[in-house]
Amino acid sequence: MKSLIRSAVALVAAFTFSFAAVPDDVRQDLAKLVPEIVRLLEAKEYAAVLDALVPPADFKKITAETPIAEFAKEFGKEKAGQLLEVLKSLTDKKPKLSDDGNTATFDLPENPAFPKKAITFTKIEGRWFIQN
Repeated sequence: MKSLIRSAVALVAAFTFSFAAVPDDVRQDLAKLVPEIVRLLEAKEYAAVLDALVPPADFKKITAETPIAEFAKEFGKEKAGQLLEVLKSLTDKKPKLSDDGNTATFDLPENPAFPKKAITFTKIEGRWFIQN
């Protein structure tokens, strides 16, 4: 009986905390990725945002210590709103690309809610991830 209950709880948790992955063709194109992340943030799909933006090694390390649902919940408390505001400010802006094309930096307007002056994305294995 206990094993049946555990199985049912695991199944419900899997459905509750599952998330739609951002397709690779979107993750490979920064011009498509930014609006998709804005959409996901507005929909409060924080697990999908984190999966798409956190570099793989960091994501693996973080989720080994903290379940993705908890990680996403904490992210949603404050950082998600800040990131949404920053990404919305990038509309119609072009990043500065590194010579090898694997780093893209957007200058940001002054904003007391987000004191950084730029946001940087790095391409890892053909997909873009947030660096800062």
